[in-house]
Parts: sequence; C-alpha cells; structure tokens
Amino acid sequence: IYRFDDQFEKATLVTAADLQAQNSRFDLNFDSPDSRVSTPLNSQEISISQTKGLLKLSLKKVGSVQVTSLNIPATEIIGLSIRMRVNKGNSFRFLWKRAQDDSFYGKQETIVKIPSNNRFTTYQIKTAGLSNWNGTIEAIRLVPSNAEGAKVEVDYIRFLNEYHLFPEKISTTSYSLGNELRKVLYVHTPSLLEYKLN
Repeated sequence: IYRFDDQFEKATLVTAADLQAQNSRFDLNFDSPDSRVSTPLNSQEISISQTKGLLKLSLKKVGSVQVTSLNIPATEIIGLSIRMRVNKGNSFRFLWKRAQDDSFYGKQETIVKIPSNNRFTTYQIKTAGLSNWNGTIEAIRLVPSNAEGAKVEVDYIRFLNEYHLFPEKISTTSYSLGNELRKVLYVHTPSLLEYKLN
C-alpha cells in the first residue's frame, strides 16, 4: 500500500491554486463604521462605538448588540471566530436569526465561557454543533457578558468557511471522518501534486 500522506515530502507541486478568496465575504472587522451594527430597539442598557478597528461596548446592565442584513447561507459557514476582550462576567451568549424566524428567541443560541483575565481572547464556535443553524442567517446578536456594567472590545467576528480548515495550498492535516480522526492529504483545486514512483 502506497500512502500518499506518508510520502508527502516526496511530492512536487506542479500547479498552485490561487487562495485570494480565503476570507469569508461576511467577516466583520469594524475597520470603519458599519451601519448594520446596532442595539436592540429602545435598548438603554448598552452604548456602542466603532473606533480604530474595534467595536466598543459599555453595558449598564446585561445588554446586547446585533448585526442585521447579513443574508448568509448557513451551509457556507463551518464556524465562527470572535476575538474580544471582556472585563467582567464568566460567559457570553451568541444568537442568530434565520429568514423564517420572527425573532432571535428560541433555540438559535449558544453560550460560551469567558476566562477571567481581561485580555483579548479568540473564541471558536463550530456551527456543526449548533441546533437550527440552517437556511439563511439574516442577523446575529451578541450578549457579550452575563455581568452588569461590563466593558467590551470586539476586534472581529469572522464567519469561517472551508478555507479556514485547509489554509495551505496543499498539505496534510487531521480530520474527523465519521467517528474517526484520520490523517488526510488535501489539495486546493486547481493545484496539481505529482509523485514520482521509483
């Protein structure tokens, strides 16, 4: 048996794929004011500002911020990456609203723990494990802390696609197939990998 992943160092990359489309077109980086970012209607619990690439939130109580008009096909997204700093609290809530939903409330949410270090932390959320992550995602809502009076800085919210799982043009990685974690060889099309068998 000739295992291509075990012989990877002997291979030659003949044609390289163009990976310029690596980032999702739905990413939120807050480099400039985004009109889709707002507080829920009539909310007096949170003040928001967007400066120097950060979304800054000041909570009077336990408040939330939302991003609307996204229209994201759920099947294109394998996960989310949220980088933020929260000065108090031990968890945050992430909610989403689909085209068929009347509101955010229901089973469209997940709760993530926050470390108590007041440092920028990147949180990874896998959409495969989320109930009702399907259809078209119209909007998201972030309740950044379960503590009253928290101050929050959000660096970015990224919607991860398949390129984030397989970032190199060609490489090997561990990947979950069924109930097994296997070593796999992957190639971005139209890359061409050539093996010379002696």
